[in-house]
Amino acid sequence: MNYTIDKQEHHTLVKPLLEKLDEVSGRAFKQELLRNLADANKFVILNLSHVFMCTEDGYIVLKALEKALKDMN
Repeated sequence: MNYTIDKQEHHTLVKPLLEKLDEVSGRAFKQELLRNLADANKFVILNLSHVFMCTEDGYIVLKALEKALKDMN
């Protein structure tokens, strides 16, 4: 998956390097990200500056990711 993770003292910055966030790419992003953020701190910042298009399904995946991250903390 193409994204960067920058773990700081008080937050973790995640930047997906995807042009399109849809159901397929979003689900893969969510699964891999949750594995890599298992030991991250409480605050996660998602920088979507490289995402050119986000479909409705991509937005639903982002909301599910938000819920999963809240449940982790």
